[in-house]
Amino acid sequence: MIYLDAAATAEYKKIDDIIVDTITESMKKYWRNPSSLYSSDIKEEIDRCRKNIAAFIGANPEEIIFTSGASESNNFAIRGWVDQQLMKDIGMINIITTPIEHKSILESVNNPSLGACVRYCDVDRFGFVDYNHLEKLLWFREKEPTLVSIGMANNEIGTIQDIKIISKLVHEYGGIIHVDATQAFGHIPINVEELGIDMMSASGHKISPVLKGIGFLYKKNGINIQPLIRGSQENGFRGGTENTFGIIGLSKAIEYCDVSSDKIEQMCKKRDYFISLLQDKPGRLFNRFKFNCRLNGSQEHRLPNNINITFNQNITGESLLYTLDMSGIKISTGSACNSHSIVPSYVLKAIGLTDEESMRTVRFSLSNDITYDDINFAVNEIKKAIKIIET
Repeated sequence: MIYLDAAATAEYKKIDDIIVDTITESMKKYWRNPSSLYSSDIKEEIDRCRKNIAAFIGANPEEIIFTSGASESNNFAIRGWVDQQLMKDIGMINIITTPIEHKSILESVNNPSLGACVRYCDVDRFGFVDYNHLEKLLWFREKEPTLVSIGMANNEIGTIQDIKIISKLVHEYGGIIHVDATQAFGHIPINVEELGIDMMSASGHKISPVLKGIGFLYKKNGINIQPLIRGSQENGFRGGTENTFGIIGLSKAIEYCDVSSDKIEQMCKKRDYFISLLQDKPGRLFNRFKFNCRLNGSQEHRLPNNINITFNQNITGESLLYTLDMSGIKISTGSACNSHSIVPSYVLKAIGLTDEESMRTVRFSLSNDITYDDINFAVNEIKKAIKIIET
């Protein structure tokens, strides 16, 4: 099997055996309730993990709140901030986001019970935030509390936003910025202080498939929000017995996350090689077969493992997915959260693709240990699949 859907969930690799062993041992050793008075050793272990994860993103330990994953963290950041503002009874509360955010963001801000005025910032054809439009939206509500929620990297087209520029602009107008870093966490360097981030969401399963059900919300000291799940745990910010095993596993996983410039460069070279084979530069390997396709998102500022392609042949992304599946190649037509939807991708439509073009689009997201031979085989199978579908 060649797994080309790492954006949905990271592929299981040898290193995950270590994480599994770590979690298994923690289940035997730390099975007691962390809140019990006799479980000080478990609390200490959780605090150690909190420090480890905080250091990985340049945060303070007390700024890390463990959750079930990024979807909860996204809702927590938005709902929690709005509820905090509602307690002040200060009039209009504003949220600014973009039309290409993850469903957990868009569904949260579109909730009629939220109690905030929501505005959408334009993006260009590459998926980049329109800074001029963002500034207009911020200026219009400068004297009112405003939360801006932006994804660091888009889960479909892979475009990486310049969060440092965006956060500076948001803060100039007195706003707060929340960043959904689900796709970026563990794949590119993140320093919340240097980037000027106020809140940030992340999930464990994007760096290891065994870490489903664990994530965190980074909340900068001084940013006040109300709990989404009330209780005494996590300093009163997130109720419920802590996911001790998930926390320990996440802490172990980031010890093996390599976000060095060398590692990223290696991954980008594999990604660009894959793209070059698809963009009518096949050479003798594919007998001058022309794929006739185009890349969506930024060529330069994109996730190291992300490729989003629209094919111009008479095929659909879904038909290509099923045909490749028979060859043991796993791909996606977009976000895993929308995989059962027959509606064209709202992300692709927001960057200017038509419904028809969106339906002919697929996402390839590469695992860290993919080889050039794997890529050659996959592209050759894509060629065969297109010929079969068009026949």
